[in-house]
Amino acid sequence: MTWSPTEELARRATQVDEGHAIAGRRSSTVLIEGDGLRAKLGIGAPDLPFETWLSLENRFLPSTGPQYDKVTRVRSGMVLLDVQPLQGRDQTSCSQPYITVGLGKLGVDQALSPGDKKEIEGGLPEQTYAWRVVSHQGRSAVLTVEADLNSTELVGQLQKGMRGVFHVERIDTGVMTTAASPLVPGWHLLVAPAWTPGMDEELDAGPAPGRR
Repeated sequence: MTWSPTEELARRATQVDEGHAIAGRRSSTVLIEGDGLRAKLGIGAPDLPFETWLSLENRFLPSTGPQYDKVTRVRSGMVLLDVQPLQGRDQTSCSQPYITVGLGKLGVDQALSPGDKKEIEGGLPEQTYAWRVVSHQGRSAVLTVEADLNSTELVGQLQKGMRGVFHVERIDTGVMTTAASPLVPGWHLLVAPAWTPGMDEELDAGPAPGRR
């Protein structure tokens, strides 16, 4: 009898231990974009200014070439990552390097609607929580939620919309490269209006986007 990683993960998925659930951590998730550049997904402190995100991503780019010039706050939803999510100087960190395994309940023959992206005006969430969701095939996406769920609660909510074995892990900070088509089938990606340099002066009142 040969050992199967998928079967082992499935076995672990049926042995949920509430005592080992991973707590969420407050953060903010942003899409960082620029013409001619691969889009990045950043996760950091809730009060990290948008201009800081651009500065961090542009500091190693040639000044005469394309630059990142747009930041969009993710309110909730899932963003598909590239098959190689860490490229160049991308990196992530987490103080809880553990995973929680789940077994999806979605049938192979059950179709999913195409993913979509919707911009929502209004105040930003006070806090969000970022989790990486990884399929047994190794493809990953980042899920941003407003609810303060632990990993076991999150897996329980995800199972009905997932196929096969998957796991979730918390992300505290980092930057990753998104897929060329970052929308995930069956998911709504809710975002705030995009921010670009110079918008501060255009605001009549109130704090600049990305500031608390």
